[in-house]
Amino acid sequence: MREKVEIGIFILVCLIIGWYYTFVESIYIIDLKIFLEKTPVYFFLTFILSVLGIYIVFRNYWRKSGVDVAAAYATAGDYSSNDSYISRVILVNKKDKPLIINNFYIKISENIFIKLNNNDDGYITLKPYESTVHKFPPRLGYFCNMRPVVGLIDVLYDKKIKKRIVLDTVDGIVICSQLKFSNVILQALNNHSTARIVGHDGKFIGKWEWPVGNNVLYFIELITHDGMESFFTIYPDKTKTYFDGLLSFDYDLLWTDKGKDHVKDVIQSALDNGKFSWISFEVHSQLKELERFNELNKMDKSNFIDLSENRYHLGFFKYQVLGRVFSFLRRRKIRKNNKLNNRKQ
Repeated sequence: MREKVEIGIFILVCLIIGWYYTFVESIYIIDLKIFLEKTPVYFFLTFILSVLGIYIVFRNYWRKSGVDVAAAYATAGDYSSNDSYISRVILVNKKDKPLIINNFYIKISENIFIKLNNNDDGYITLKPYESTVHKFPPRLGYFCNMRPVVGLIDVLYDKKIKKRIVLDTVDGIVICSQLKFSNVILQALNNHSTARIVGHDGKFIGKWEWPVGNNVLYFIELITHDGMESFFTIYPDKTKTYFDGLLSFDYDLLWTDKGKDHVKDVIQSALDNGKFSWISFEVHSQLKELERFNELNKMDKSNFIDLSENRYHLGFFKYQVLGRVFSFLRRRKIRKNNKLNNRKQ
């Protein structure tokens, strides 16, 4: 904020000086036609380069002077707390200089500051142009002058009450600007031609976070006789064989709740019979995920969306113009129908 005031004062002084010596006490009276006739051609190139140089100097000063941080907060709630709480703050440093942060606050209205971090968290350095997420634990309660404070959650969710993240830094108090996010869901609500596609969740398994997709029914982590960590997978395809037939599974049993125990029993039996010399193994099941995935894929093929078809791909005019117009007319029709239904009731 301070550097903006300084730049504003500088520009204002320049304007006042220019106005004074132009209209009050004119120093030069310039005839533009004569000026252009007597001005060398290379003057304009020099003038443009000078203006460009001044602009670059100004931009360089602007990115290094003062403090500019954008922030947003998120709330969370779980079994450990009766109320929701501010669980994390996202910070974006928009300056080419580091910022050392001591405390985090949320400013409510103009006079209320609620501290978010613990006293022993220490200093945090926000590097130039860095984005970071700082997490906070749940609070047992809030107090002001030893008096309990309640109603915080209602205030946080009240959009009419102004709220800002405030940082206590070595450069002074920094009131962060609002960090805005583009939301695809809101765009889909405003433009009904928007197709929002959601992937059915896969996951990472084990200490090494092995990726597991829709071609894995069971994932087995193991440690070989020489201490190496490895794995193998059991596929949904019943024609697959494992280790040249040394492991044989009942395919029908794999697709039941007893499938995981069945895999354990088969592998343990192979170890007991000396077929393998693994030190240990662990079985991870993806039965529930694949059952849900297969259930969704059982619908009629005519309901599938094939993105390779051109009819699903809209150009700028169809999406940005026609899509918004049709969406507006549709929302208007829905509002009219809702009003008629309310009157009938």
